[in-house]
Amino acid sequence: MFRQCHAFITAVATGLIAVALTAGTAFAQQTRDTALTVHPLRIDLPASASTRQLTIKNTSDEALSLKLRLTEWPSDNELFPRIARGLLVSPMMLTLPANTSRDVRVGRLRDAKAPEIEQSYQLLISSDTTPDQTVKVPVFIPPMNRQSLAPQITAQKQSHGLTVTLSNSGNTHLHLSEIQLQQRDATPLQKQNLDLYIPAGHTSSYEWHINNSPVPAAAMVKLTINQREYLHAVR
Repeated sequence: MFRQCHAFITAVATGLIAVALTAGTAFAQQTRDTALTVHPLRIDLPASASTRQLTIKNTSDEALSLKLRLTEWPSDNELFPRIARGLLVSPMMLTLPANTSRDVRVGRLRDAKAPEIEQSYQLLISSDTTPDQTVKVPVFIPPMNRQSLAPQITAQKQSHGLTVTLSNSGNTHLHLSEIQLQQRDATPLQKQNLDLYIPAGHTSSYEWHINNSPVPAAAMVKLTINQREYLHAVR
């Protein structure tokens, strides 16, 4: 286990591939498994925009009573994260009739200068009927000057597949959207679509389970991070 392992991920498993996060502070959001859908799936609050709008839709045939909370993220205690200071979501509670949608607003309580290091939070949307299916939306306050440094990457072969670790030394988050396992001659073997956010200054480690074939001895992983591709050898 790593001392600093924080990630925000929406994983879409394909075929026999699945992603399992190893860190207790990491969490998975899959709105397709709940009665709720949200748009957008990420909120940015730059200095030029003090509020943002989010649409929540109830796709079930029953009314849902929802509770909305803004908390700090990453948190030392993911079960009981601290309430975010200086941010507000409105409304904080609502009843959403069946097959209807509602707009909510997320914003800062007061104007503030852009931070030197990006600040990250999470919006938690939970229902009284399904409290174990909380939808989590990342909220970012971007820095004044972005420094998106190349991530430090390790890919370790395991009996079940791979352990992939990303370290973010920049002052803004990293977004991992795709990972591909391939031969050294670039022949593709497996591919996984992801929606993984790694906050500034943190490390995320997760397990990539590949059940249908062993990882070749001379394999490479190709990661798409912030719309750029990075190639790394599997050890």
